[in-house]
Amino acid sequence: MAGKRPAFTDEYLIRHFKTNPRGQYTIAFLGTTLFGRLKWYAAHEPRIFKENPCILNLGGHLGADRIQNVLALIDQGFLRSLQNHQPNLQSFYLQMGTDHLTENGLSNSAVQDYVRVVKSIQEEFPNA
Repeated sequence: MAGKRPAFTDEYLIRHFKTNPRGQYTIAFLGTTLFGRLKWYAAHEPRIFKENPCILNLGGHLGADRIQNVLALIDQGFLRSLQNHQPNLQSFYLQMGTDHLTENGLSNSAVQDYVRVVKSIQEEFPNA
């Protein structure tokens, strides 16, 4: 990821970043629509499921269910933007790439892409 990276411009996330206090979150969910469903339950079934104010749930609306989509977000500067707005993140929960699973597991290229995502997170958030 050497060289100048483009500025992240995803309007949904920029609005989301601006409406949440800087540094509020310590945990981030990134990936599948399964995480997005947790938001739905928090909004519609608060007696059963309460949203945790320390968790930034980025699942379900980023197109981040596929490893390639997460890599595209990273290449657009998503993690840098996230780090600028939520520098206190300490843990990431990733759920992506289930569409790549076969009876034999993930392909070598999918594993390499997954590793790239993890390494990119470690670069932007070395304490996570």
